[in-house]
Amino acid sequence: MRTALVTRWGVEQKQKSFFDYIVVYNSVLDLRRLSDAVNCTFYVQSWIGWGFLPVYVKLVVGNQKVICNVNDLTTILLNNEEEDYPLLGLSKEDFELDNLCTSIILKEFPLVTLTTYNQKIAEKLGGKHIVSFPCYPSPAFFADRGKRLSRPPRLVFVGGIPPDKKPDKVFRDAKLGDVVKDLLKGPFRLTILNNPQLLRGRGIESRYPHFMTLASQNHRFNFQIGLPPWRLKGKAENFDYGLMVYYFNDVAISRLHYENILPTKFFTYMEMGTPVIVSEDMTAVSRIVRENKLGLVISRRDLKDLDMILDDLRVEYGRFIDNIKEYRQRLNMDMMVDNLL
Repeated sequence: MRTALVTRWGVEQKQKSFFDYIVVYNSVLDLRRLSDAVNCTFYVQSWIGWGFLPVYVKLVVGNQKVICNVNDLTTILLNNEEEDYPLLGLSKEDFELDNLCTSIILKEFPLVTLTTYNQKIAEKLGGKHIVSFPCYPSPAFFADRGKRLSRPPRLVFVGGIPPDKKPDKVFRDAKLGDVVKDLLKGPFRLTILNNPQLLRGRGIESRYPHFMTLASQNHRFNFQIGLPPWRLKGKAENFDYGLMVYYFNDVAISRLHYENILPTKFFTYMEMGTPVIVSEDMTAVSRIVRENKLGLVISRRDLKDLDMILDDLRVEYGRFIDNIKEYRQRLNMDMMVDNLL
């Protein structure tokens, strides 16, 4: 199957090897040229505020098959979508258009995949054509790592951190400020590898003054631009546990959202061969971690004792590594994409 990536942002040199063609466009109107493509299947990504994009592509390409990959949904993300959507940076018109297009996608597209939600949400949205298809680990990015646990443990968070100016009512949990403060009360070395996609042409110092200041004052904390997966696998040996620890109190994020999300970073940690530490509030991920013994599930109360908990689990660390290898052999992108197709 020949593949073409159509993107607004271009790609790094290494990414070019993953596709037969790279097409870079500037204006959405440039996508009208897709009408010239024949005998193609179009797989279009949608995220909050961009629900119009798959619908527009479907209108442009006519009767050819268009599949949509959906990330977060406003109807699931927020406790009160009618009141809090401006906090996502959407105008009233943006919000109404996004809901309309999302409704069209869920009802009329022949296949809709959910990257960040489990099958429970797929079933809630209705229809056998809506399926959970998370970002399974890719064998191209698998890292083999040793089984020794450092002392003190080296923790890493891989993923997007909202800039400081984003409103706390929606983004406080994702900003990780409170979690980082509590972790640094312990002896840990902590690294945040922020999503490099968030920093295209923008300064890290101006967008994240809080963490940049903290990093300058505490030698055990490092905040930096992250790495693409083909480079990240070479850094896996530098970290002992991957973090998925959040405080979901006092935010507008709904329980339905955070209990059923399957974040991409979980599968990134599997690629890195790195055991995970997961908040028990993240029910879907916690279930996977417990059932497959891929790390540990903790409550907010446990955080103050995390160093002692990890020390007690020292003899389990090698087993976590072995379990991750077994898990990703069963559930990886090369195998699962065949099921999807």
